Amino acid sequence: MRKLVSMLLGMAIVVSHTNSSAAELVITKVLEVGPGRSSLYEEPLKFSPDGSLLSYFSGRTLMVSDTLGNTREILQMDSNPIFYQWLNDNELVVMEHRRLGRGSDYRRMVQIEVSSNTMQVLAEHTRPPFGQTATTEPLNGPYLTTDRNVFFQQGVKHNRSPVFPISVNPVNRKLFSGRVDREAVWGDDGLYLVSLGTGDSTRIGPKPHEYMPFRPVVHPELTYVINGGTMMRIADSAFIVLDTMISSTPPGTDNCGVELPTFNPVYPEVVFNLVCYGGDEHSGIPLVEIDHMATYDYETNEIQVLDSLINIYNCTSPCIASDGLKIGFLSGGHVYILFRDEK
Repeated sequence: MRKLVSMLLGMAIVVSHTNSSAAELVITKVLEVGPGRSSLYEEPLKFSPDGSLLSYFSGRTLMVSDTLGNTREILQMDSNPIFYQWLNDNELVVMEHRRLGRGSDYRRMVQIEVSSNTMQVLAEHTRPPFGQTATTEPLNGPYLTTDRNVFFQQGVKHNRSPVFPISVNPVNRKLFSGRVDREAVWGDDGLYLVSLGTGDSTRIGPKPHEYMPFRPVVHPELTYVINGGTMMRIADSAFIVLDTMISSTPPGTDNCGVELPTFNPVYPEVVFNLVCYGGDEHSGIPLVEIDHMATYDYETNEIQVLDSLINIYNCTSPCIASDGLKIGFLSGGHVYILFRDEK
């Protein structure tokens, strides 16, 4: 993988070239759609699979906006939403969490239909106080398989069973008979594709580092994987650490890191949150955290910081639509959609 060119934060960087047609992506407009928060554990904004709707939370309230900025409240969750996925273009699967004290907490997996503003409970688990025995199986997820299907897990580590929610609408239901869904996981010696039905696994690449703290984010075509700021090309295991390629940082900060990376499904691009840190509370220097929304083109090796191009700053939590052109993001407690087009 070729070396990444250096960048200067706060400056407008040339828009990256994309696929073999050398199309240039240009920003056409930015639309504010409503208030939102970024306190979910990961990826607080998500586009529906067809890219027509953007979902997010305002407190515990699930909100959905179309690409014209028409926003509506779907429903208010009973507990704090922490993870979620779109099941199809009309339904979401959401994990709720509530702390109960003395080491105890409550988790619930629910399925929400956007068109009817209705919800059904899929599974529940209460972790009992210290010293007591649980009567239900722990819940994790929801996640996406490499085939872009939604599942969650029930059970303890090394003995977890996948559960695939089924649409309440027969038209949207998928046939699971004979289907092989796979999950990308880090093993002791590399990256594996694991069949959720049989448990069979295939090693598809090494581990760039001994410790890989995050779930691997895999390109839909299984060509690349990224974990934090470490991106690897699966075909030849060449990898690059984006965090080490930053040549300058904003005033008052010492280093920057990549968070919440996601692959563009159409163009050779990664969209991510670039977070820069500074300060030392032990020395009396105030702690500083500055967020940026950025893209990395892995064909031209160009990083593009979008904040200065759209004149909106401290942008965070970017997500990308299935057309590869729309990006949802947060800034200052507000949700926006950035629109791009081929020049």
